[in-house]
Amino acid sequence: MKAMIKKIGTLGIALLLAVSVCGAVSAQAATAKSSAKATYDDAGYYTLIRMIEEGEEFDISVLNSFGMYGGLVLEEDGTGFIFITDEVSDVSWKDGSITADGETIKYTFNSDGDMVLEQDGVSLYFSESSSPAPTKEEVLAGEIQTGTEPDGTEYSTKRDVVIVGGTYELFDEIADNKCILLMPGTYNITEFIEANDADLEKWNWEDEEFFGYGVYQDEVYDGKQLIIGNVDNLTIMSVDPDDPAEIIVEPRYAHVLTFYDCDNLEVDDIVIGHTETGDCRGNVFDLILCDNVEMNNVDAYGCGVIALSAESCDDIRLNKCYFHDCYDGIIRAENTSNLVAKYCKFANVESWGIIAAENSDIKLIGCSFRKLSGGLISAYSGSDVNLFFPNMDKTSRAALEDSFDGETAECLTVVTEDDVPKG
Repeated sequence: MKAMIKKIGTLGIALLLAVSVCGAVSAQAATAKSSAKATYDDAGYYTLIRMIEEGEEFDISVLNSFGMYGGLVLEEDGTGFIFITDEVSDVSWKDGSITADGETIKYTFNSDGDMVLEQDGVSLYFSESSSPAPTKEEVLAGEIQTGTEPDGTEYSTKRDVVIVGGTYELFDEIADNKCILLMPGTYNITEFIEANDADLEKWNWEDEEFFGYGVYQDEVYDGKQLIIGNVDNLTIMSVDPDDPAEIIVEPRYAHVLTFYDCDNLEVDDIVIGHTETGDCRGNVFDLILCDNVEMNNVDAYGCGVIALSAESCDDIRLNKCYFHDCYDGIIRAENTSNLVAKYCKFANVESWGIIAAENSDIKLIGCSFRKLSGGLISAYSGSDVNLFFPNMDKTSRAALEDSFDGETAECLTVVTEDDVPKG
């Protein structure tokens, strides 16, 4: 559980430190406000806006995606309470310090006027809110959330966090507004379908009026695959990033995970691929009509034809992922906008059009390319593919040079360190 706490529970632990106060907090130099002002000047309602842990920043939209939000209510008489989601603890306080259970934690203000609490490499930032302070009863009843979505609109939906240890539990929990944490182990989709064949409804590709919600089975040439349809605000991630869960499928013609019309989707810290290698027709991830998709530290491997296929999607973000050993390519985007990969590793693919774009725009920023041969980029009219500061071995560089012909040359831009003006 330690890694889970580090990954998504640090906020809760750090705030609980502020409540149970298991030690002193190092004070940051106050700027916009001074912790030496008259007592109780800092009374007000403060909401959590971001967290920084060991240099990695989590804004409120990310914290909210884990179902987490927090706040401080400091009354002018020196009383108040602190809350994490619907957990509430009373505090007493004076300017510059908050006391709970007989222990005191100090706070300061930064140049933006945000209240800052620090503990063991974790910094929590609270912003004074103009909204009326909630009551403890409202917080306990779950009637208050704090934060904003990335587009700045009011965040109104929490994600329920559940921990699962088996394949049935995983897919039984698939629903809107869920954060599903996978315990270490192997999750075999094929075995799940076989065991639950009678209860799994079939996906209907033929009926244009069919808008299935939830988990479905779908027949392919050499077996069956799963389709997750119309599920929004879903996160799937490993409890322990150092011992990630592995999701597998056996039929080579089956996509490992297909998401159809799923928005606000996040997949973190998992290993995923097929059990068999060789010729196949199934992708690892198959995204159709999905918007706002994020993948962090995902290891996707063959024999999938493509590690990630995106059709009619918008806003896909890949961060520090490893896509490798696929039969035909790494990324295929069709009618897809704003697909951005940052600091990802792509390796061990021999094909033409390892990264393919058709009427799509792709940005690859600081990515590593190793043992990629044939033709790295294939782009068609209406596409825009940008490689920023690629880290390439000799084989991959040759594959990139082979890409500069025809339509691809018109759609491809490569920016290297040599292109940056010196001095």
